Formats: sequence, structure tokens, C-alpha cells
Amino acid sequence: MVASALIQSDAPRLIVYGVLAQPQPFNPRENRLKRRFKRQLHEFKDRLGLTFGSTRTLDYRNYENLASTNVGDVAIATQTEKLFADAFPEHSVVRINWGDTAALESCLNDRPTRADFLVVAGSGYVAFDRQNRLAERVERDFELLRRSPIRKAMLGVGINTPGRSGAQGRLFEIDESCRHRLQELLGTFDALSVRDRFSQDVFGGFTGRPVNLIGDQALFCHSLPQTGAASVHAPTGLIGINFSFHGATSTQIMRRNFFAYVTTLNEIRRRTGCRFRYFVHYNTELFIARALLAQGLPIEISRGTPEQMCAAYAEVDAHIGGMLHSCILAHSAGTPALALAYDIKHLGFFELFGLERYCLSAIDFDSDLLIDRLLEMLGRQAEIRGTIISRRQALERDARAFVEFCRSIPDV
Repeated sequence: MVASALIQSDAPRLIVYGVLAQPQPFNPRENRLKRRFKRQLHEFKDRLGLTFGSTRTLDYRNYENLASTNVGDVAIATQTEKLFADAFPEHSVVRINWGDTAALESCLNDRPTRADFLVVAGSGYVAFDRQNRLAERVERDFELLRRSPIRKAMLGVGINTPGRSGAQGRLFEIDESCRHRLQELLGTFDALSVRDRFSQDVFGGFTGRPVNLIGDQALFCHSLPQTGAASVHAPTGLIGINFSFHGATSTQIMRRNFFAYVTTLNEIRRRTGCRFRYFVHYNTELFIARALLAQGLPIEISRGTPEQMCAAYAEVDAHIGGMLHSCILAHSAGTPALALAYDIKHLGFFELFGLERYCLSAIDFDSDLLIDRLLEMLGRQAEIRGTIISRRQALERDARAFVEFCRSIPDV
């Protein structure tokens, strides 16, 4: 959360409740030397394994630390605040991370008033596990939210189902008790907006309120020139890449696909003469980028803030993205992207642009299909860039209209 002075002031509060609304503070007491030694030991073992053709020891947890930050989550939080800044100029911002039940409860119980406004900020807030049950975090939040009188909105929220991709991944039955809870949860909000049509359709079956489609707010990170000028891109010979390596599902996929990725990238290089730019969206991916370099691939590594990453995305001719937000930030810069999906959320994003042809599965990885679609994409650059930019601009208008509606909700 922000400084307590903001929370205790008489100003109304804008409570941004997001997966990474408030970055974790750095802990100077952490034994950095010990953690660094362990990380280097794991990297040595993994590099040795890869040398002998084995991915068995790969595990994202060996490269994670207390300062690990997901660039996409930062982009969502930043853009949420920017969208609401003009509509709620008199509000003090309070940032709370998903799952911080104590902070959320304290904030909601501290002089609650309808002048306050809570925003559930984007991404896969409504998540289902492999048994089709709602995440425990959502259950805990519901008990707090239903008792609070303050105004509430969901901004660009979506449904996540890790380990299931494509249209087939959407074919799951929600448990009856979860259906009832989802209906109750949606009923506690004064305004609803979602990131994709699938989430819109599902939510629409559980509420009589309008469910507005606005896309993912991270899409609005990059400032674009006019549509015609932005769709003109001078080829650089750079192809962007990003492979997810930030959870149990993505670790399994990486173990299975790493050498197939290397073979595929070498073939892309042979056919196009390109160089690669690896976009690091979560610090555990840094090992993957270095491991690809060790395989002899010409790779430069890009890291930074969402705004810095968008500027770097604008320079590549096309992008291959495992993390959904690597595709979203590429689109924010007007750059065509091809997804390697590990969740249904990727398909939902690409459907917004009519580009689902370029959403492929990382779970059932097909090297030949990826190469064919990438070459096709490179041949349609101007057309696809124009589509991305015009649709992005329409979604941003819809997002701003939704925020203005939130402003109009009575505070008495």
C-alpha cells in the first residue's frame, strides 16, 4: 500500500486492487550472497544438463527471488491509474496486491464511504484450477467485498485456466457451487468490464448488468502516431521472442519444448537471415535467454519498464510471445505478434483483432506451423499493423468511456 498518510487523509480514495498494484519492498536483510550462490549452482547444473540434451532439472523457482516482477502486471497497474487519473482527480490512490487480505480488509473497514472507489485491476482475476474451482483468493475477497458499501468496478478482468489453451480449453463445466459464488461476486460490483469476448459471454450468464468489452489496459502503454503513419515500419531484421518460464505449467512446457524452440529459431534464422531480441517479462526468463545464446543463436536481451519495452517492441519486425503480455505490449507498439499459448487467455486476446490464426499452442507445439505462420505474418506486415492499431484505438476509446461511466456512479 502507499504511505499511511494517504490512507488517513480526508480525501476520497481510489483503491487499485491488482496482481501487482504495489511492488514488493526490497529486503536488505536477505542473504543475497547465499541466494546468488544457489542460483549460480542451479544455472551450472542446468547448463550442463542442456549440454547433454537434458531439460530434466529446469525449474523456474531456482531463478526466482524476492524482487521478481512481472512486466505485464506492472503495465496493468500503471495504465489502470492513468485511466482513472482524469476521471477521479480528487482521489488519493491506495494500491493493494491481490491476496493481501489483511491490507484489503483494513482499507475497506477504515471509514468506508461511497465517495471511495475500488478497482479490481485487470488480467486473470477470475481463475479456475484444474478441478474447475474458483481460486481461493477470489472466495476470500468476496467475503470482504460484499460487506463494503464503497463503489466497485472490474477493469479489464478475464478468466484464466493455466494448462488449457485454444477453443478446446474453454470446454469446461463450472462446478454448481462456484456458479453460485460467481453470480454473487459479480453482483457486488457497480460496473463490469472484461478483456475478451469469452469472459464477456461467461460473466453475462451470471449477471444482469452490462459487461463491457475493453481489452487489457496494458494494451494502451505505448503512444502511437496516426494510424497511417504507425502502420509503416522500416524492416530491421529483428524478430522478438519470449518464452514463458514463470510457473509450474510453463516449466513443464519448457522442459518439453526447449530443444524444439532452438531448432525452430535456427530454421527461422536460416530462412530470413534475422537476429533475435529476447524480451524478458519475468526475471526467471533471463536463464532461458542465456541458454538460447549458449546454443549459438544471435540474441540480444531487452529488459526495462513497460514503456521502455514497448519502444523496443516497436523496433522488431514481428514477435513470438509465450507470455500473453509480451504479445499485448508488442500490439501496444503496433507490432504483429504470434502467440505460444498455455492458457485460453491468449486466444481471447487475439480474437479481439481477428488474428486468432496467429495464436498457436505451446502445449502442443508445432514447429512447422509456427514457421509457416511467422513467414506469412512477415509478408502481411502493413495490413496486420493497420488492423492492430485501428482496433487498439477503438478499445482504448471503449476503456475511457467505461471509466467515465464509473465516474457517474452515484456516491451517495
